Amino acid sequence: MKAKKNKKIPLILIPLSGLLIIGSICWYLSKKPGRIRNVILISIDTCRADHLGCYGFHRPTTPVIDEIAAQGILFKRARTPVPLTLPAHCSMLTGTFPPYHQVRSNFDSKLNESHVTLAEILREKGFTTGAIISAYVLDKKFGTNQGFNNYQDQFGHLTDPDSPLERKAEQASQMAREFLTKHQKQPFFLFLHYFDPHDDYEPPEPFATRYADDLYSGEIAYTDQNIGKVIDHLKNLGLFDSTLLVIVGDHGEALGEHEESTHGYYIYQSTIHVPFIIRTPGMTKPRKVDQTVSLVDVVPTILGYLDIPIPEHIQGVDLSNYLQVQNSADSDREVYTESLMPTKYGCNPLLGVVSNRWSYIHTNHSELYDLQQDPLELNNLAQELNQRVRLMNSHLEEMVAQLPGAKSLDNQIELDAESRRRLESIGYVGDAAIDDTSVIDPSKKDPRDMQEYYEHRVKAGVLFGKKEYDQARSICVKMLARWPEMAASYLLMTEIAFQTKNPAEVIEYGRQYLVRKTQEIQADNLTDKTILEGSFIKTYDMMSRSAYELGKYDLVAEYCNQHLKLSPDNPQVMNVLATAYFKLGRQQQAFALWTKTLQLKHDLPEVYVSMGQAYYQLGEYNQAVDSWTKALQINPSLPGVRNNIVAVQKIKQLDQSIAQYTEMLRRKPDDPALHDQLAHAYYQTGKNEMAIKHWRLALQYKPDWPEAANNLAVVLATAAEQELRQPAEALQLALRAAELTRFENPVILETLSIAYFANNNIAEAITTAEKSLQLALKAGNKTLVEKIRKNIATFKSKRDG
Repeated sequence: MKAKKNKKIPLILIPLSGLLIIGSICWYLSKKPGRIRNVILISIDTCRADHLGCYGFHRPTTPVIDEIAAQGILFKRARTPVPLTLPAHCSMLTGTFPPYHQVRSNFDSKLNESHVTLAEILREKGFTTGAIISAYVLDKKFGTNQGFNNYQDQFGHLTDPDSPLERKAEQASQMAREFLTKHQKQPFFLFLHYFDPHDDYEPPEPFATRYADDLYSGEIAYTDQNIGKVIDHLKNLGLFDSTLLVIVGDHGEALGEHEESTHGYYIYQSTIHVPFIIRTPGMTKPRKVDQTVSLVDVVPTILGYLDIPIPEHIQGVDLSNYLQVQNSADSDREVYTESLMPTKYGCNPLLGVVSNRWSYIHTNHSELYDLQQDPLELNNLAQELNQRVRLMNSHLEEMVAQLPGAKSLDNQIELDAESRRRLESIGYVGDAAIDDTSVIDPSKKDPRDMQEYYEHRVKAGVLFGKKEYDQARSICVKMLARWPEMAASYLLMTEIAFQTKNPAEVIEYGRQYLVRKTQEIQADNLTDKTILEGSFIKTYDMMSRSAYELGKYDLVAEYCNQHLKLSPDNPQVMNVLATAYFKLGRQQQAFALWTKTLQLKHDLPEVYVSMGQAYYQLGEYNQAVDSWTKALQINPSLPGVRNNIVAVQKIKQLDQSIAQYTEMLRRKPDDPALHDQLAHAYYQTGKNEMAIKHWRLALQYKPDWPEAANNLAVVLATAAEQELRQPAEALQLALRAAELTRFENPVILETLSIAYFANNNIAEAITTAEKSLQLALKAGNKTLVEKIRKNIATFKSKRDG
């Protein structure tokens, strides 16, 4: 286990004034129960306590959990320190609050390896540790895998955009049963995570019908049923009476309360009140504990039941033993809660203290609620009860001062585009980094001012993650109209344009994002944290790719250079920049940059591919083949590279043919067949101007040659060089070729349709192409059939567009 260097932090935070002394809540609990051999920690994501039967819900959603609660200890007032999956689980698994473990959101950071998890402690004590994860937000890359022998977080592949985003409860329970069977003969710790109650609410039958009016509760009922399968298997293996079972929720769900649809923004009870149930072997008297507890109590309580020493840095309370404390005027425990989500949008954070009776929320305008009289937190008493506000605010200040640990050097994480899309699709927004200073600045906006924007942003992000780009764009347009100053909206519009292949819009919205985000940073006196998290880098990447697609290589160079200022010596960007330089005619600069790139990283096949293409365009075919061969040595499966080498070899043969035909024409300058063959050779090497010259000469010496007329018409209608195109002459030549073949040759009619299209006669182009298609089908020419069908689709698209 990793050694901790931090000094001991008290298990109970006692304000300096001495007014806050935690009362003994564990007098509810019996003495040490029967021998504990195994531990199962079940976390139900997005689970409101008040939607479980054992917490008083009016519908029978959770008969399995209710039975466990009836045999164990139910904590009526359990709170999460933060209403977000990743930071809440970091607190659950480390016994520390977010300011200490420093994971404050689902995007910005990972659990640093210096932190000690419950799994690490138990593994060191001889437990086999396993985790079954049901959502990408707890992927091992975020650090929650520390200490687990087996961390099963693979339920889809990032390279497959259509792979599932979560593991359903039925599969999670099946995997849990397999784990129990495999490890039944050894002490084990199983962390079992269910994600089903998280939005979207789509429970399977019969729960979809049974809870048609409340699908969220249907998801909880479905989860409960599958927890029952694990409990039954535990009993069948004879392990139930030797297993410590803990069931918790990581956070709740607002369900529209306080105008919040889901969770993550506010810290009202709808999102921070969670279930917390413990069932111990040999317990004879079930209890319901009315005192306030926190998810940070999970680790010390489990260690307490196992008689394992609790590390000094743990900030939670061991609920397994009696606590011997002196009486005080106020024995009501207070726990810390937070939401830094509003800081992403230039607002102050929400910092809270919750006790049995009171909920205090500190931000621009303080909020105080009497939970006994006002459980829905509708009546803010902050102005009426100034003394209570001052008292709880002083306690909060002491917590904020005492909770943080040593600053981690490496807890930032940079997510790739697909990882961000996946998190967006389940309602987690990236945008800017959070501000973790935990200071209320009166000059900043009140979180309530941007809550509606946040709701829109989450909806747009979910739609974007699900690739429903038109709907996402529609919401973004509304956001830009109402909140034009918010840079995050422009970034999402840039991403939507990039995914829908609209390069002009990528550049337009990307520029606006960069300008507005820079203004935000300057206005708020922020560091370049936003740049460091990758949003600027990502934007420059999308803009450079889009500029390349538009052929605006000067912009490609500009954006790549800006990218390299933020991410120096990035070989992929250097390769794109070198290619742009080559396209701009700056050949010496291009090859110098390619050389530098390979010095930094010599095994990049894409660099050799780009150099090969440059050599090819310069006509230096030997160097092109050498570069492509090196690329294939690094990656033999590179698409198209072998074809490039074959094409070069063919060109070399064609060059030899061109030399031979040219020599033969010196002896027979009026031979139309030689001119036709030479024209073909030039055409295949991309030298259209020379091809046109020799097909004209072929027709000069043989005027009624339909094939030569057809070939010349193709080049004049479709040449890549605009200056070589002559659509009117192409149509005349194609008509002449068609007349000479009595309009019965499908290849020539296909050329005629292209000539009509080049002259903007769409109707005749379609009619002619359809006739050509019938002749090609009759002739059994499959290649030509496919080509003509594509042409017809293009013609009709032009007509209908």
